[in-house]
Amino acid sequence: MDILGSNMSGGNSFLKFKSNEGEWWVNNESVIDFTYMQIDTSTIKSGWGIYSNNGFDHVWDEKLGIKCEKPDDIGEYKWKRAFSVWLFLDGWDTPVLWQSHAFGELKSFSNILPLFWNQLDQAREGTLPTVKYTGHDIYKVGKGNTSNIKFEFVDFKPRKPEFVVPEWAADDEPEAIVEMQATEQRKEITNEDIPF
Repeated sequence: MDILGSNMSGGNSFLKFKSNEGEWWVNNESVIDFTYMQIDTSTIKSGWGIYSNNGFDHVWDEKLGIKCEKPDDIGEYKWKRAFSVWLFLDGWDTPVLWQSHAFGELKSFSNILPLFWNQLDQAREGTLPTVKYTGHDIYKVGKGNTSNIKFEFVDFKPRKPEFVVPEWAADDEPEAIVEMQATEQRKEITNEDIPF
């Protein structure tokens, strides 16, 4: 209980997959089991992440997937590619932020996107891609372990009423996602538009 409101997360829940335990954790303390997750694609960010003596830090790409310049490393601490996304998990009553630069989590989230990405334009309004967590494989990378976290695409399902992303997250949508979801404002390309 945080009576004084000193919780630095501001009441937000942060999701993490711990490879050594093979478990999902929220706020580094609660082990959770879930099967399905809804993905708010308007909140997906790509960029650079680092963990140093000062804690976690991120620099996000201006456009999703188009790498901004890599920041200078901080001593022995190195910047790595990172992602951020808001999710809603079955069996959990608030949205969670999955944000990581860990190799296994980054690769696993990257593998989720092709499951539905090309169908986003056809999704019904008010629905979100929903995927099913099907397990994980743990394998060695360097001196440590990482995981291949596996998911299957279920369908575009109506957004859960409880899935309300904090205002500060919605205000910072990556430009590529905003453009992609505004399909009704897109101009159809004709032969006259092609320069050759």
